[in-house]
Amino acid sequence: MQSANKGRGRRHIPLSQRLHEALDFPLEGFANVTRVEVLGKNEAVAEGCESVLIYTADSIVLRMRKGYVRIAGRDLEMESLIGDRITVRGIIHAVYLCETEKAEAAP
Repeated sequence: MQSANKGRGRRHIPLSQRLHEALDFPLEGFANVTRVEVLGKNEAVAEGCESVLIYTADSIVLRMRKGYVRIAGRDLEMESLIGDRITVRGIIHAVYLCETEKAEAAP
C-alpha cells in the first residue's frame, strides 16, 4: 500500500543534504578564521584574505588572518576579490597552508 501523501508537493531531500544543512555553521562569527575551499581542480575560494603578496600565472600567495596560503598551478587568475574573500581560477595543482611568509618556498 502506498502513502496518500507520496508525490503530492513534498520534495524528497537526501539525508546527506539535510545533515549538511543542519550542521552548517557560519564562520563569519569568528574574526580570526581562515577558510580555503577547493572546488574541483579549477577553482579555489579563500576567506580571511588580508592581502595578495605574489600574483603570477603559476603561484598566488595570500596573507591571511592566520598565516599564509599559496595556491600553485597553471594559468591562475584572481577572478574576484570581495571583502576578504578571493576566488582563484585556473589549473590548481596544490594549496599550501603556511605559518610564515616563506609560503613561496613551499614545495
